[in-house]
Amino acid sequence: MTGSHIHGPGGADVLVVGHVTRDRIVIDDAPAREQPGGSAFYAACVHARLGLATALLTRMSGRDRADLLRPLAELGVRLAVRSAQATTAFENIYRHGVRSQKATRLAPPIQPVDFQALNATAIQLGPLTAGDIPPATVAAARARCRWLALDLQGLLRRVASGRIRPSRALDASLLRQADIVKADRHEARLVTGLADPRAAARRVALWCQGEGIVTLGRDGALVAVGERVYDIPRVDAGPTVDTTGCGDSFVAAYLARRLRGDPPPAAGRFATAVASLKATRHGPFDADEASVRELLRDQGGK
Repeated sequence: MTGSHIHGPGGADVLVVGHVTRDRIVIDDAPAREQPGGSAFYAACVHARLGLATALLTRMSGRDRADLLRPLAELGVRLAVRSAQATTAFENIYRHGVRSQKATRLAPPIQPVDFQALNATAIQLGPLTAGDIPPATVAAARARCRWLALDLQGLLRRVASGRIRPSRALDASLLRQADIVKADRHEARLVTGLADPRAAARRVALWCQGEGIVTLGRDGALVAVGERVYDIPRVDAGPTVDTTGCGDSFVAAYLARRLRGDPPPAAGRFATAVASLKATRHGPFDADEASVRELLRDQGGK
């Protein structure tokens, strides 16, 4: 696919799909923080701050809309909110950099009918658990865009008594619907069975017949297109404060730059800088393209 045209039929460049959550975050001995979260929330903030016409499709309780969605509305994100009895709530606990998670409430899945007349040039799917975005919804998204990006993170999570557990139960046909598929190194090994992240990135790219991304945390990322694997070096934006949402921000920034016409290595480098900047603060990415470019120049990139 090409990225020369970025305005969808509905006027949106990107439609982000997923549950916006009420998060409780505990990092070592620091006081607990409560804030909006969810893959879709972090991704929509990135797209909007990078200047793309952004829309969000989510399901939540009406009583949570004003509180959780206000930051997105202030960024000009167009909101398509489907009513639900509950809003997804997560607890993220970090101990010495290792995260454990609980889901204290779950909103119902996003269904094909929830799209109604929504279209965009690109759609980014951000499931948080395996049940958030069913296969039929992935197919509905595929029919409404030219680019489909999928993060495997949520599809490899099951909820057992409120606790989030890893799961190998992944419908591989979902990957064939997407143009861009991302996993971190642990998720890539879980889904492919390959310990070598380079081989895992190639396998993911083969499955989706597009672009496979494996993020490596502090070590940067790998982007595979066919048999070719590009090494994306790390970008150091400063001390890490909160890594929640970094992977979601990476996918959003990568997709945004591919839509603007960047080749995969340049899009990966830009996305690594965005994720690094996001990690230096609590909450979503709050910089702009100029700040990302400045950071890359300071570290020898473009």
